[in-house]
Amino acid sequence: MRLQFKQRRRDSMTQHVTIKSYPKGIRIFLSPDIPFDMLAKECRTCFHDSAKFFKDAKLAVSFEGRVLSLTEEKMLLEVIQSACDINILCLIGKDEESDALFVRSLEELAAKQNIAGAQFFRGSLSGGERFETNESVILLGDVAKDAGIMSKKDIIILGGLYGDAVAGLDGNSHFVVALDFYPRSLKIAGISAEDIPRQRKLWGKKQKQIPRLAYLSGSRVLTKEIEFTEELLDGLSTC
Repeated sequence: MRLQFKQRRRDSMTQHVTIKSYPKGIRIFLSPDIPFDMLAKECRTCFHDSAKFFKDAKLAVSFEGRVLSLTEEKMLLEVIQSACDINILCLIGKDEESDALFVRSLEELAAKQNIAGAQFFRGSLSGGERFETNESVILLGDVAKDAGIMSKKDIIILGGLYGDAVAGLDGNSHFVVALDFYPRSLKIAGISAEDIPRQRKLWGKKQKQIPRLAYLSGSRVLTKEIEFTEELLDGLSTC
């Protein structure tokens, strides 16, 4: 089903909950002044009243205006999904919204690359942590130099890749993509990347983030700079 956000915009609200829509996503503004159980009830009412508008929608969601615990976030997501037919692609934090273009591309990317069943991981990996999954993975965070991420399929990082990444553990051709791409080591289908981009030290300046894609070409792992536009989607479909 094609979403209607480009043709119209509709916002919904109760006294303490306001929903603002944008392409492929919604921002939910929550009052900090009422108990959480009352807030959850108003959230249910708000989404129930907007159920027809959100029917079968696939969206990224962000909560604003109130500090929530992980348990409260999970409860609100369950409330939303029980109140209307919405498929929540991922929950994004305020500091991640600058990368909203990438999040809004996930639905198209999933359709092209058959990663609709991808596992979402919210948070950064550090301190020697290792994350491994049998599915494609979409990480909303960073992989630090001393951490690693491994997948039987594809790896998509909405953040920086500075540690180890291993994709294609099933032996097939897959890809790794990150908003900031400087891995310590990289493998796809058992083949190590030889030409890995390295960060340069810029005194007094923060190096600009450069999104990159790594993919298997014959018996070599190649990397290239990309933009999160049609180039990303078209490029991945040919990898």
